[in-house]
Amino acid sequence: MGGYEKAKATAEKLKEEKAEKEQAELANREQAENALASLEGNSDLAKMFNDSAKLGTENLSGGAPWLKVHAAGRSTTNFLADGKTMPDDGNFFYTPTQEQFKEIECHILTISKGFRTVETDPKGVTKEVFNQLIGGMIMNDGDPKPFIMFVRGKRLSPMWEFGKEIAKWTSRKPIAVPMFTMKVKLTTHMEKNDYSYSWLIDFTLEKVQDIPVVTLDEGQFTFLKDSVSMMQEQISSLIANKEKKDVVPTKLETDPEENFDFPLADVDGESAPVNMG
Repeated sequence: MGGYEKAKATAEKLKEEKAEKEQAELANREQAENALASLEGNSDLAKMFNDSAKLGTENLSGGAPWLKVHAAGRSTTNFLADGKTMPDDGNFFYTPTQEQFKEIECHILTISKGFRTVETDPKGVTKEVFNQLIGGMIMNDGDPKPFIMFVRGKRLSPMWEFGKEIAKWTSRKPIAVPMFTMKVKLTTHMEKNDYSYSWLIDFTLEKVQDIPVVTLDEGQFTFLKDSVSMMQEQISSLIANKEKKDVVPTKLETDPEENFDFPLADVDGESAPVNMG
């Protein structure tokens, strides 16, 4: 085969591969669209989605099962189940089972209102800190694990951006999609600051061709919906106990190192979240 024939054969192969890729992408998109479109043919499930569209998102305008981000050298009380090994730097640490995750597959059930605590850092400096709590359900390996996680400082902005992203789906017509039905991946990345570094949390809404992946199983839908209510009650109780009263310094029921994953300068001037509508 001469040079011309080889070039022609290569071009034809590339053309075929491109066509196959485009066909696969089209099939994936159709599958995702059909998943949501199928709701319109299931009146009971469609009603369940619409009735619960805003559940858990009321405050997105941006003993407890704590989920933390382990910071090496600062999170000194996080030990895995063997009692002597610490999680890897930047991994999620789940306190009830003392296990670590590099990434979390989950459903975000609820995000609390913003609240302020007055806290004293390890150096004795007292400061007001703006917080929100996330309640969710870890689904790694198909084993549901409820969690609560503090969000403060530089971690607030990515959470608020996540709220903006899902707003178009929780308001979707003709069938809205509740936040708790959407599958979400949590990962972390390191960001340098003036002091050392911080581990920030990335919220990735799982999609197929820009369409969110949601649970369509009625049993799982009901389980997650019921979990939202229970999680909201638990978080409300936590906030009532921890929200600042006058100016008395408080300690939160997490590791001191976890409370101050961020230098105090990171939370200076932190404002309340914008209304996510």
